[in-house]
Amino acid sequence: MKNIRIIFCILFFAICAFPAISMLFTSQDASLERREKAEPPEIFQDGKLNTDVGDQLESYISENFGFRAELVTANNAVLSGIFGVSGEDKVIVGSDEWLFLEETSDDYSGINQLSDREIRNVAKTISLIEKYVTESGLEFVFTVAPNKNTLYGQFMPYYYADGKTSNLERLSAELDSLGVSYIDLYGILSENDEILYHKRDTHWNNKGAFIAVNKILSEIGFEKIDEDFNWVSRKDYTGDLEAMIYPVSDYKDLQFYPDDITLIDGFRFAKRGGNVEGQDFVTSSLEKKDGSILFFRDSFANAIAPFLSSHVGKVRYQKYIPYQVNLISRERYDAVVIEIAERNIGELLDEAPKVPSGMVTLSGNAITTSEPSFEISRDNSGNYAVFEGEIDTQHIEVASDVYLLIENSSSTYVFEAFPIGENGFSAMIDGNLIEENAKIKVVVKNDDTLNILENSK
Repeated sequence: MKNIRIIFCILFFAICAFPAISMLFTSQDASLERREKAEPPEIFQDGKLNTDVGDQLESYISENFGFRAELVTANNAVLSGIFGVSGEDKVIVGSDEWLFLEETSDDYSGINQLSDREIRNVAKTISLIEKYVTESGLEFVFTVAPNKNTLYGQFMPYYYADGKTSNLERLSAELDSLGVSYIDLYGILSENDEILYHKRDTHWNNKGAFIAVNKILSEIGFEKIDEDFNWVSRKDYTGDLEAMIYPVSDYKDLQFYPDDITLIDGFRFAKRGGNVEGQDFVTSSLEKKDGSILFFRDSFANAIAPFLSSHVGKVRYQKYIPYQVNLISRERYDAVVIEIAERNIGELLDEAPKVPSGMVTLSGNAITTSEPSFEISRDNSGNYAVFEGEIDTQHIEVASDVYLLIENSSSTYVFEAFPIGENGFSAMIDGNLIEENAKIKVVVKNDDTLNILENSK
C-alpha cells in the first residue's frame, strides 16, 4: 500500500511538472496563437538586481510551457463544444461555428460609447484632413470597415444585447452633417445577401474587400475594376480568431479568388520582402496603370491591397496613427484614402494627424476670458511649431471649434486646431509666422460666439 502511494505521488508530480520540464526539449511557436512570445527574464538589468524576475519567470513559464498550443486547443475545444463559451478572453464563440473579437462587444452592445463631443471631434478631424487634401488639389475619401458583429449579429451569443445606436451610426451622421466625402460601407455591405466576412477571422473575405475597393475607386474618380469575372472558392484561409482560440487546429475558412488571377497578383512591392501586413510599403502595378494613392489603413486593407495595387499605378500604404498626411507636400499623389475599422474609431482622438493648421478669418460676437482656462505646450517639428493643450470643460460645448490666435508685434494670425480627446487641441503652425515674444491665445467658437481665452495655467 505504501509503495502504491509513493508511485501515485511520483506520477502526480511528474504530470504536473511535465509541461515545465518539456520546455527544455520543445519550442513553442507564439505565432500559432497570434501573440507576442514572452522572453526569459534577466536576473540583472542595467547592472542591478531585477526585482521583477519572479513575476517575469512566472509569465515566461505560463506562456512557453511544453505543448502549450496543443493543451490550449484541447481546452478551448471542450469549452466551446460542450458549453458554447470561449476559454480565450479575446474571442467570443458564436453560433454556427462563428467567432468574434471580444474587443468589438462594446460596439455591438452599445456600451462604453464615445461621448457626443468625441464623436464630433472624430468627424471634425476627418473634415480638416479632407480640407487640407482637397485644397492641395487631391481627391479624398474616408471609410469605416464595420465590425463583423455589426453585420452578422445574428451569430452572436444571445447574452450580448444588441445596442440601439452605435458609435459608427453616430459618426456617419456627423460626417454627413459636416459634408465629408464618406463611404458608408455598412450600408453597402448589409444590402448584400452573401456572407462577406470570414466565419473565424476578424475581417472581410475577398468578396467584401472587392466591394470596398470598387466603391473607393469610384468615389475618388478612378476607373473601377471590371467585374466581368468569376469567383472561385477554396477552403484554405486560416483565420486570426481561429489561431487565437485553437492554435493547432487545421480548420480552414472559405476564401474566394477571382478566376483572373492578375486582379490580385498584378503588382509588385517597391522593396524586396514587402508584404500586405507591413506598416509602411509602396506598390506599383505590373501593367503600369495610371494614378497614385496615399492610403492610410489598418488590417482590413490586407485584403484590399492586392486588388487596389494591381489596378493603380502607385499606392503607398501606411498603418501609423497619427496619419502623416503632410507626405502629400513632398510626394506626388492623386488621392488620399483613409480606411479604419469600426472598433478603432476612438484611436483618431489620441493624436492629431500630421497636417499643417489652416489660417482662417473669424467673425462673431467676441468675449474675452482673462482667468487661466487652458493648458498649452510647444514643441518643434522641422520648420513647424506644434502646440498642444487642453481647455477647461466649462468653455467647451459639443460642437465647439478651437483656434489658436498668434499675436506678433505687428501682425495677428488665427489657425484652426485639430481636436484631441474631448477638450484637447493640437496645431502645427509654420514657425516663421511666430515671433519669439508672440502672445498665444486660444479661441473657442460656439455658434456665433468667440470666447477668447487669454491666459494659460
